[in-house]
Amino acid sequence: MHESDSFIHEVSEEVRRDRFYAFLRRWGWLIGAVLVLIIGGAAVHEWRKARMQAAAEAAGDAMRAA
Repeated sequence: MHESDSFIHEVSEEVRRDRFYAFLRRWGWLIGAVLVLIIGGAAVHEWRKARMQAAAEAAGDAMRAA
């Protein structure tokens, strides 16, 4: 009984792995694209925020100098 349980477990694991790889082959590009968009969007947001902060500081310095 032990050998058949081990065999069934091993086959089930292989089937699970094959299904996972099939899922990644089908949808992996989409998952990657979504991750790139999220990370890129966050980077652009932070860049714009830093640019606006620098512009506000420059305007404040100009007002203080006047």
